[in-house]
Amino acid sequence: MLRRRLPLIATALVAVLVLAAVAWFVRPLVVRDDRAVDAARRYADLLARGDADAAAEVWAMTVTGEPGALREASRLLPEATEHLEVVSVGDARAADDVAEVPYDLGLVDPTGVEVRYRLGEEEHTGTVVLARPSDLSGTGVGDWVVVAPLVGSVDWGSAGSIDPSTDAYVAGTRIERRPGYLGPSTDEQVQPLYPATYPVQRRLDPWFAGPDAEVTVTAGDPVEPPTTQLAPTAKAQAWLRRSVFDEIRGCASGVDLCPAEDLAEDRGIQPYASQDWWRGLVRAPSVEVGADGITITGGVLRLAGPRGVQDVPFDGTARTVVDNQSWNVYPTDIVLEEARP
Repeated sequence: MLRRRLPLIATALVAVLVLAAVAWFVRPLVVRDDRAVDAARRYADLLARGDADAAAEVWAMTVTGEPGALREASRLLPEATEHLEVVSVGDARAADDVAEVPYDLGLVDPTGVEVRYRLGEEEHTGTVVLARPSDLSGTGVGDWVVVAPLVGSVDWGSAGSIDPSTDAYVAGTRIERRPGYLGPSTDEQVQPLYPATYPVQRRLDPWFAGPDAEVTVTAGDPVEPPTTQLAPTAKAQAWLRRSVFDEIRGCASGVDLCPAEDLAEDRGIQPYASQDWWRGLVRAPSVEVGADGITITGGVLRLAGPRGVQDVPFDGTARTVVDNQSWNVYPTDIVLEEARP
């Protein structure tokens, strides 16, 4: 009887040893996955908190090839008007095909964890990828660092209402277009931002500024910026008014750029053949500078010609141009027409 039981006992013993070996091998893997998920949850909770201390911790637990970009993103996070709300954190999964881990830093086991969050009254998902230094076991939450952060960006695109490119500001900070961060083309890659709603503005200092607006950034593809129209600043308006007056008064010294030339020719005056046809402004016009151009109203100029000296009421229009070399602004295409009663 004993001889019959020996093979069974031996088989059971081998099975126990195999199970023990499997458990010895598998348990650390399970613990690693659990700790990676815990680290991802901690990371998401910090983004949800969004204050300066939380942002500093987010920065501290992130290791990427663009530390300056993420430092700026962490600095802007506390300025957001709305932070994300964590809905759920998923399970760990291998992420070799998701992120390029900087192996020169000795990081191994890239692990992706899906984070579902609510922002702007909508739910979104994103994946944060973590890895561990090769000299750490991964069984502690602090063993894991973020190598592919939960970030998005804004596709600032072109300037919009004027030709030169404007500057984009997030929470009062000028955002530089930096190649090498996000997007399919280096020409389109911009400063990354953590998921949140940020105050934004477009400006072309010191001449134009858009209204204050907000944009909600989600993880992944760039989001569209708010549609706003640039308007001339007080400095631009004063400068353009003075420039319009200078252009009109310049008729006294020649006709090359004189906007009153057509008014003179309509009265049979030949500005090129006459030296004293221009007698000056009787009444300076009102010059209004807006986002769509320049409007000139209520002016009166005095001209001398075959019909004698005449006072001519006039209105007019002009365009605003920004020199993309000097970045100075000036009026162009000034057209003056006789004002009809």
